[in-house]
Amino acid sequence: MKHQPNFFLLLFSQLLSVLGDSLGQRANRVKFKKSRKKMLIATTIVSSIQVFVVLIILEYTLPPSLVSRIYINNKRIQCYQEIDYEFKDMKCTTETCTPMECPRGGPITMFKLLFHEPIFLVNGVLNLLYYSTTFMLYKEPLGLIILVLASLTSSFLIVPINKMFGSPSSTAPIPPYLYILGIIGSLFCIIERPAKEYMKEKKQAKSVGASKLDKSELTINLIKQPLMSSSSDNIDFQSMSYENEDGSKSESANTNNVNNIGNHSDSKGKHQGTNKKTAKFWKNFKNQELIRHSLAIFIPYIIQAIIEASWFVLQVYYNNYTRSNVFTYTSLDQILLPFYIFPFIIIVDAIRPLKKCIFDGTDTEESTIDALKGVWKEAPWITLFFYRFFSNTKQVIYYYLAILYDLNSVYLQLTFIRVILSWIAALVLSVFIPKLIGTTAEERNQIKSKTNIINKSLGTIFIVISLIILNITKK
Repeated sequence: MKHQPNFFLLLFSQLLSVLGDSLGQRANRVKFKKSRKKMLIATTIVSSIQVFVVLIILEYTLPPSLVSRIYINNKRIQCYQEIDYEFKDMKCTTETCTPMECPRGGPITMFKLLFHEPIFLVNGVLNLLYYSTTFMLYKEPLGLIILVLASLTSSFLIVPINKMFGSPSSTAPIPPYLYILGIIGSLFCIIERPAKEYMKEKKQAKSVGASKLDKSELTINLIKQPLMSSSSDNIDFQSMSYENEDGSKSESANTNNVNNIGNHSDSKGKHQGTNKKTAKFWKNFKNQELIRHSLAIFIPYIIQAIIEASWFVLQVYYNNYTRSNVFTYTSLDQILLPFYIFPFIIIVDAIRPLKKCIFDGTDTEESTIDALKGVWKEAPWITLFFYRFFSNTKQVIYYYLAILYDLNSVYLQLTFIRVILSWIAALVLSVFIPKLIGTTAEERNQIKSKTNIINKSLGTIFIVISLIILNITKK
């Protein structure tokens, strides 16, 4: 077995990944105004049709030696009439069975395989979770980075999930120091300091003698800003409002408190009244905004990590135990999307509490029919086509990387390369074409911060060193 693929193949697959993610963010944030429902519907339609048309052409135009090729345990196998066409559970040799060319893989033959191997339906569940959580993270200005962090986490799950499925371990151990070196570099690339203007606000608040509670309030804003800012929902320290228990709106507790302390420091009653308002703000902010938003990021992030590792392992499992190839797997994975995505959306729409949990904004009020009409009017079809084309091409490359090379090593390298390319892509988009994914001035300042760029450059050096050592030791 080859331990290491060509490094440029790994690099190319991750360039496709970053390009696809960037176009996906554009479609979701700019065109669909962060509507998860419309994005899910549009992506399902485009991906399903695209894969069906492309693969059905390939299935009947490419020579059998290409579309019928099957590898098991990294070696091309001989197919037999009894096993691969009649689906008998038996062991064959050229003496005991009838040797045949392996079945063509693609949209036409996938249904017969699905009938005999219903385990492929697990992919439907994974797709539901993957697309739902991906679009939740796409809504975040740092969505690309969070997705990369999920990929990094999933690299630790490859070996245990592989054991769960009982697959023979073909993964060579990776020295712990390479993990540590790469993870430290990845953290430098992912974690960002708050923008300068918000640090200035904190200093100004201290200079006018803000109370401890006011300082806590400002600190929460500093923590919350990098996670919550977006093209349509940004925090403004000077004009923030919050909702009282009776539903009425009040001005920012921070602004009011600073003014009250500066102008009425001798008024004990007014100061106590301000503190009560601040306490209400703290309670509402902490319970309704910070915790809720943190969970809205953390839960999809964990699900993404588990799914990404499972997908890689399942590709090897399907290949080895169902005797299928990349053409069949991709057909089953993408063409069947409408058969479980659309029922999923209809069920969610019918259950009001579930609808509010999964969707937000106009999605909670819009029916499935209205969403379909909206997709037809608003969908950026060309953007969506290339988004799915890049993503599906990447998945085809991933399939071959998974079945032909050391799974653990390849996946770790792919993740590290994606970390580097993601922050570089975010910087390039912010500097040259900020309107592509709808980045705001605050987000651009955050990404272009000199401190953040220096940290990311340092992290990139750590990752590159880890990749170089890994490639040298695995050869």
